[in-house]
Amino acid sequence: MYRIPPATVLDMRANGALRAGAYDGTQGQSFTIVRQSGDGSMGIRAKYHDRVLNLSSSGQASAVAYAGSQSQSFTIVDQPDGSTLIRNKYNNRCLALHPDGRVTGETEGSSPFQCLTIIQQGDGSQGIRSFVYYLVADSLAEAESRTAAFCRRVLAAVPQPAGWKAAGVAAPLVVPFYERLLVAPGRSWPESP
Repeated sequence: MYRIPPATVLDMRANGALRAGAYDGTQGQSFTIVRQSGDGSMGIRAKYHDRVLNLSSSGQASAVAYAGSQSQSFTIVDQPDGSTLIRNKYNNRCLALHPDGRVTGETEGSSPFQCLTIIQQGDGSQGIRSFVYYLVADSLAEAESRTAAFCRRVLAAVPQPAGWKAAGVAAPLVVPFYERLLVAPGRSWPESP
């Protein structure tokens, strides 16, 4: 199963390169999301150069010069889980940031990599990042149950591990980890005063 790091961001370079990667604060990770005239859609434009996000009906994502085409028109949709979906207004492809660096346009709901968040950045731009899930539960048993349900949903939605099953889910206590560190061979601890 994939683990999406919290800092997976959309990165659009002036040379037209488009990728998902770690946040590094470069200009390629700064965007201006603008309301476009005419159809009321949103455009996703690089703040520091002349490229815009383009999602074709075949699912290809690219960074191109603005042309006012339908493949450059988006709706921003808030999801019930707190994430944001960036969907092309005309072909309904959704922006997806994959942990392996790919940026694609996918059918809505086909993968968890479409769950994004738009962050306000220090330079006044917006950053587009993967949405990070976290778990809130009142007990260890409830946490394990919710984690198991989440793993089953991811395994059902992501085609790469097709046929895999979650064999078990556990949330071990942190105490045994630190106890092992205390008795690890070769460790010397300062004497208490």
